[in-house]
Amino acid sequence: MNKMDDKDKAAEEAEWSKEAGDKGEFLDDGRMWPYVVPVDAFGEHIFGEYTDKLKEGVVVEYLMRDYDDLMENNVKCMWLAKIVKIAGYRLLLRWVGADEEGDDRYDFWVNIGSRILHSVG
Repeated sequence: MNKMDDKDKAAEEAEWSKEAGDKGEFLDDGRMWPYVVPVDAFGEHIFGEYTDKLKEGVVVEYLMRDYDDLMENNVKCMWLAKIVKIAGYRLLLRWVGADEEGDDRYDFWVNIGSRILHSVG
């Protein structure tokens, strides 16, 4: 078995880095999307009990931690957000009240398993 010298190793790493960069370009312009398998294509998957109940348009509670230092007596600030889009384990949310048509300034992504999301009530 031959050992790589530093020059060969550097050349291989540069080639690998170049290939990785090329794949990033495919992801950025959407050419890889036909090869991405959606989460719900699998019969059993992590967070299955959540994904079955979450649909676009459902309203959830979002724990807003920005105001924790202003709250007294351990009071939590909860905001309502509507699910705009579901992409795998990520939810695109929009604040309730900021839902004008075409206004996506306040949209944000959250992981479906995040502890800051709760069902309403």
